[in-house]
Amino acid sequence: RDGTYIYDSEGKPVEFLASSYGELEFRTEFEYDHLGRETQYIMYSVDGSVNQKGTFKYNTDGTYEESTYLNREGELSLIGVKKYDRNDNVIVSIYYPSEAYGDARTSTYSYEELEHDHHGNWTKRYETIQPVDHDSDEVETRSLAQFRTITYYDETR
Repeated sequence: RDGTYIYDSEGKPVEFLASSYGELEFRTEFEYDHLGRETQYIMYSVDGSVNQKGTFKYNTDGTYEESTYLNREGELSLIGVKKYDRNDNVIVSIYYPSEAYGDARTSTYSYEELEHDHHGNWTKRYETIQPVDHDSDEVETRSLAQFRTITYYDETR
């Protein structure tokens, strides 16, 4: 699967187009509050119908508090809580599925940033995700390399 992000003048993604073999699979739109924090995303199917919707709430100090996810029928499917480090990387995530989806899932995250662009944004890093499964002695740790290219536009042109 390939994807293309479209950014606003402040460098925030406002749309994501996911494709496979050159064919559009889905489109996601992102919304932000006056402080630049993501407040909602809506994922659309190819036919334009809503596939998933996520909303995000913040504490009075401005830090992330909770996310709520609705399925295509508009029913609650998941509530998530995340904790971040000082660089806004996720370090712990806990998801509380609705009763239909089973028990809560907790994962811890760690990062190793390897390369940065001239603005100091990472362009290559390794992310390690370690699920914490309280019902089993088996823990499957996943590591993946993440690469990104950021295009900066000059608004004065």
